[in-house]
Formats: sequence, structure tokens, C-alpha cells
Amino acid sequence: MSVSEDRTVQPAVQPATPGSGIADPAPLGLTEIFGFIGGFANSAGVSQLSGYVGILTALVAWYASFAGVANGLGGRIRVPVGKPLLSAP
Repeated sequence: MSVSEDRTVQPAVQPATPGSGIADPAPLGLTEIFGFIGGFANSAGVSQLSGYVGILTALVAWYASFAGVANGLGGRIRVPVGKPLLSAP
């Protein structure tokens, strides 16, 4: 927290705009679904697909995290994240 000259308290880091991130729970859900199917069906191919979807999920999460930090700092680096799917009221 920082205090300005007129004594108003402002947060040191601005919160993210709701709905502006690209992180979506769908890849994680698909990873888990394929993992369960592969485990119960004892299928190596479906389990391997679950691993690939998990790697994709991790890459999406890292990109979203980097974009949130880079765009939140307000510097020269601007990482595109697309337009919000839902607008905040």
C-alpha cells in the first residue's frame, strides 16, 4: 500500500480486470477426464493423450501468468490475451 499526497491509500498492485485472462479450466478438465478414462480402461494411448493435454494446460497456465504479470506492470511489454469473453457489469 502507498499513500499519496492527499492521504488516500492506493494498492501497490492493481487487481486484474475481471474476465481479461485467457486461463480457462477446460484444458485442466480434459486432462483429468482423459486421465480417468485411461486409468479405468487401462489404455496406454488415452493415458498418453492425457499427458499431452496436461502439457498443453501447463503452457496455457504459464502464458496466462506471464501475461498477467507483464500487462499488470504497465511497462513496454504488452502480451496479447484476447478480448474478454464476458464483460463485467
